[in-house]
Amino acid sequence: RGIREIADMDHFSTKLRRLDLSKNKLGRLACFQSLGGVSMLNASDNELQGDSSLEELRYLVELRTLNISNNPKIKGLRSHIIKPISKLQALIATNCGFTKLGFLRHCQDLNTLVLSKNQLQVWVPSDVGALEKLQKISLGYNQLKVVPDLHLCVSLTEIRLNSNLIEEIDDRFVRFASSRVKTLDLSSNRISQWH
Repeated sequence: RGIREIADMDHFSTKLRRLDLSKNKLGRLACFQSLGGVSMLNASDNELQGDSSLEELRYLVELRTLNISNNPKIKGLRSHIIKPISKLQALIATNCGFTKLGFLRHCQDLNTLVLSKNQLQVWVPSDVGALEKLQKISLGYNQLKVVPDLHLCVSLTEIRLNSNLIEEIDDRFVRFASSRVKTLDLSSNRISQWH
């Protein structure tokens, strides 16, 4: 704990697969050029200084699991960073500052998406893409006023939308969810009626 910067990672270049840098004081990720074999990165609970602090992620072409939670200055993932890590299967970004989700169109292999405690107000399918492999999604503690249109996410079995501003459940969502979803959390919203 307390690491403030990464100066050299070359000694780990060929064998490193899992890298846990959580609970430090990193302002940015660095020296990842030779870490192409890393499949799991945990950079949660640091002091990452915004979206540009993640530039080095683009070198992790085998990355399957990424956790950047509790870095509130991160507002999203830029397309030139996310495109090279297209094999990503799990993204955990709880308690960041995400407001837009357009980067997800480059993450079509995702099966788990955790974006709780962000600043999301809308989910636009045309921005996000199909996400046909997505099985679990958590969008709790955001500012969603309507249930996201998830009809393109045909593999979903778990949906968590707790602690948002949702007032009603539409028939389209009920038809979608009732045929496939095993876990549905709509607690702590503003739902007053459900016909």
